This record gives sequence, C-alpha cells and structure tokens, in this order.
Amino acid sequence: MKRFVPVAVMTLVAALSAVPTARSQDPQDGGARGATPAVPDRASPRRSGCEEGLVEALVCADAELGRLDSELNTEWKRLRCSGAAQAEFRAEELFWLGDRNNCQNVPAVRDCVLGKLRERIAFLKGLKSCADERRVIRYDFTDPWYVTAHADLYLGAKVTIFGSLLPSSCRASSTTARGVLAGTRARNGRIRVQLKSLPPEQRAFLCEKRPSAAWSGEVRQDSNGPYLYLADLLGFPLP
Repeated sequence: MKRFVPVAVMTLVAALSAVPTARSQDPQDGGARGATPAVPDRASPRRSGCEEGLVEALVCADAELGRLDSELNTEWKRLRCSGAAQAEFRAEELFWLGDRNNCQNVPAVRDCVLGKLRERIAFLKGLKSCADERRVIRYDFTDPWYVTAHADLYLGAKVTIFGSLLPSSCRASSTTARGVLAGTRARNGRIRVQLKSLPPEQRAFLCEKRPSAAWSGEVRQDSNGPYLYLADLLGFPLP
C-alpha cells in the first residue's frame, strides 16, 4: 500500500454575519490557479473584493461579467425577507458562490463564470421571494445541515461538503470505518460518514489533525438517515 501523504486542506471561511452578494467574501475562493485569463474590457469603477481570488478579479475586470454581477445583486436584494428563510437563503448564496468559483479549475474560466451568472440570474428571477419553496435546489458545494435537511435532493449524487471529519473511534486497533463530518461552525450541522476503509495511518491522521476541508463523496441513506460515503481522503484513494 502506498504511504498516506496528507494533502493540503482548504479552510472554509464563511462570512455569514454579512449579507452575501456576488461581491461578498467567498468562503471557497482559494485564489488564482494558473495564469489569469485575458478579458476584453475593464468594468468601471473598480469595486471592493477584487483581490479575493481569480474569479472575483475576473468579474471586476470584465465589463460584461461586472454588469451581470450587478444584475445578480439586484435580484438577490429583491428577494430579501427575514427569519429562518432569510438565513437559509444567505447560506444558499454562499453555496452558489462555491460553485461559481470552481470555474477557476476549468480551461474556459470566463465562459464558465458567464454561464453561472446567467443561470443564477434566471433562477432568481423565477422566484417570488426568498421563502419561495422553488428556491431549494441541489448545490455541489454545501454544508452538512443542508444535505441533511434536503436529503431527497442529494441521494445518489456526488457532493462536496465542508467541515471537520472525525472517526467514530480513534483506537489503533479499531476496524470501524465510520465517522462524523461536522460543519466548521455549530450552525453548519453534522452528517454521518461511511468510509470505504480506514487504515491505521489514515485514522491516526484524522484523529490527530481533525482537518477542516472539502470532502467529496456520494450521499447515501440507511435506516438512520443520510450519510456521506467517501472512497478517498482528500484525493488519496482508500483501499
């Protein structure tokens, strides 16, 4: 078996205390990866948040993307409400930002961002308020509580959930491959995890480091409810 080498993990920075818009601090934008793509025009004036990562910089520098970004903000503000619905709506906007920022990992970054903005604007235009039940959709990047609350949307789907993974047992002799993925904040909830396997070295790493990261797996369900099935740990395939 290959020796397990922990991969650098990304920490979730969710600024839920501020109203998230397309210009909000992005909890999943790790900055530029590769050369910044060429853009045709510069959006004017330059706005705050432009240094938060490759995608934010692109939106600030490109006139068409900047215009769509402003339109998105207008639609988001139109749908404002209060209470629990507002809190969930704010969280969902952060989930969407994670999906948008993932465009930095595809070859045609600008085309990807352009498509995400147009798609999101059309989606928000179709809602009457932030409490509209049609608002609830599946996001590829999310928190434990959202998957648990909307398990019917996620069963059988691949998803990336942010949180800290802890095995159910840290004993070196343990053979259980179960655990719990807890959100980086208490309000982000928890979801059970079933790993394909958990060799001693990987178990020791998780128990010692309790890494906060983006965990990608498949959502499954048993008699106790939904859980995340992991076939790898941060890109390292499990035997």
